[in-house]
Amino acid sequence: MITPKKIKEVLEHNCINLRFHARGGQGGVTASNLCVEAFYGYGICQPRFGAERMGSPTESYVRLSLSKELIRSNEQVYAPHFVAILDESLMWEINVTEGLPKGGWIIINTDMNQLEVQELIERKDLNIATIPATTIALDVFGRNAGLSDSKHPMGRVVELEALKGKKYISIPYVIKGMDVSFSGILTHVSKLLQNGSHTIQDLSFSLQETVFAMLVEVTERALAHTKKNEVMVTGGVASNNRLKEMLECMASSHDARFKGLNADLAIDNGVMIAWLGILMFQSGIRTKIEDTLVDQHFRPEDVEVIWRKPA
Repeated sequence: MITPKKIKEVLEHNCINLRFHARGGQGGVTASNLCVEAFYGYGICQPRFGAERMGSPTESYVRLSLSKELIRSNEQVYAPHFVAILDESLMWEINVTEGLPKGGWIIINTDMNQLEVQELIERKDLNIATIPATTIALDVFGRNAGLSDSKHPMGRVVELEALKGKKYISIPYVIKGMDVSFSGILTHVSKLLQNGSHTIQDLSFSLQETVFAMLVEVTERALAHTKKNEVMVTGGVASNNRLKEMLECMASSHDARFKGLNADLAIDNGVMIAWLGILMFQSGIRTKIEDTLVDQHFRPEDVEVIWRKPA
């Protein structure tokens, strides 16, 4: 068993190496420096920038140890123990696992589950931790703004505040091809909130308009390239009326049909999973209690449907 005492013994004679992958403007270097500041021993951060523009890939390297002598090097980390990825689209552009040994860790901002990330990076010998940081962003913004509502999720609370907003405030808008980046938006809006120069209603309105405009843009690009004639939005965010309004307007300009879900069908995914469990049980699928586990990234669409006869 790994104990704090054991970790301390290791760090007295060894160095932990970390590598952060991000895009310009997302705060990758800031995250690296915070990692060094939070560590109780010695640490050093060394950033490396690519093209000097918003959205270009960046890397930063961190060394942590209880021995000052082991962290004196300023060269980049070639064999990291941990790799943090702030933007999942980077996995399609660069080799994020380069130098990462067997048993190393990848920590990534994504809504994908561990198996999906594993298949994408083609490494089954790594530990993977996924964090839906973009989804968390609205919740953090809402809490920072002092918003709360026991009857609605935070996304819905922000939507209601946005309806009262009148003034649009410029917020970072980052799109590269079909990839969007939300990482720097929360920091920017939180700073605007803290300096008191704008109302929470205007900030909610601007945040929602910016994020949804990015989603609609990539959806429109996909619609145009695939030459499809239908657009449908699902998931928790599908309950947002403003997003559905923007998608419907975009779809109609391409003579395409649009369909969104009612709020009561978009939010309670637990009911959908429970019903799926009933169908699986009725079809003879069984799982022993000792083999069950909680999977926060369970996806109903990944289950093989054996209870329907082929058409």
